Amino acid sequence: RVADQYGLAALSMWSALYDRAKREGGGQCPCGQKRNVSLAYVPTDCLHPTKAPLGPKFMADVLQNWMSLARAKLSAPRAEARHSISRLARDKNLPLPPALFGAEGSVAASGARCYGFGHLLNHHGDIDTSRTLRGLPWRTAFCTRDGGCANHDLRVRCDVAKVLASPPPVWFYCANTLSSPPKRDPGVVGLRPGAQLYLPIDTRVVSSGSAENAASTPVIISLVYLASFQGMGIARVSCVSGCSCPRAMIDAHRPPSSGERGVSVHLTYSFKALGAVENCKVQVAISKNTSSLGGHKFKLFQLAVKAP
Repeated sequence: RVADQYGLAALSMWSALYDRAKREGGGQCPCGQKRNVSLAYVPTDCLHPTKAPLGPKFMADVLQNWMSLARAKLSAPRAEARHSISRLARDKNLPLPPALFGAEGSVAASGARCYGFGHLLNHHGDIDTSRTLRGLPWRTAFCTRDGGCANHDLRVRCDVAKVLASPPPVWFYCANTLSSPPKRDPGVVGLRPGAQLYLPIDTRVVSSGSAENAASTPVIISLVYLASFQGMGIARVSCVSGCSCPRAMIDAHRPPSSGERGVSVHLTYSFKALGAVENCKVQVAISKNTSSLGGHKFKLFQLAVKAP
């Protein structure tokens, strides 16, 4: 219920371990194992268990232990079980607290529009089933400086082995990561310089008062993208029709700091555009330049537009 409500991760290893680890001498691990945990075992942020020793193992143990405790409660004597079930039934109707990331987690309540990229591809079975995201009818092509554009709206099935062996010339939707083993991470991906993505965005989240004022009404557009430590590219973002915005370059290469393990994270790039219009077309093009060795990958997960 919580994950569905906010579109966020449902378990934070940092939250599970930090309070116990902060106690003097460490505290008993909520993973059900007979060992104490210290701050050295707590990840340095609240999202990524890989940024701590034994992180993924701790995460799996915490989940297994909590499930075992829940099962034990359901197997308790009948009177106690009835009490637990009635309390759960009562509590499920209580209001949920604000999202952890307030500005991003509450965009639906603030009048912002949030978009996903998978809605066009149900003929591949790769549809984005999120109930909080609108479908965005994105388009794609492959363009070169001298040869013009080709492969307009070429649809590519995300067969990981095939797209890695022969990167498609256009952007394509992929429900999972391209790494092994694959994990659920839906978004639209480009792998080659020259791949163009066109995003027709309805930016009418602000009342402009008149058609004359609409062209000068500011809005904030946010792109959620993948940043990683290897194989990533640089994307050029520009507004090509219906609205205007400064051209920008987004580098998705995020090398680890000294002594830090490389991780992949979702980052948000936000920019101001002028034009509260029905069709503000934003272009995202993969550059031939890259600061990462061996790749030009760029992946977008979500797009949001809201008032400044």
